[in-house]
Amino acid sequence: MQFLVANIRNDSGRDLASRHGVAHVTLLLFDGEGKRRSILTGPQQSEGLTHAFRRHVDRYPGS
Repeated sequence: MQFLVANIRNDSGRDLASRHGVAHVTLLLFDGEGKRRSILTGPQQSEGLTHAFRRHVDRYPGS
């Protein structure tokens, strides 16, 4: 799994957020082809993130 952290305080970060219709404190999960598959909004507990990441990798193994 790869991570990209977008800074919404600069143009490219704001553009990414705008393209996906999201605001700050949002995780976008993409498959291996670059298609957005899930959106996690707001602060998350580690258990919830662990479950979401495992489910994502199980569904989209090439992610």
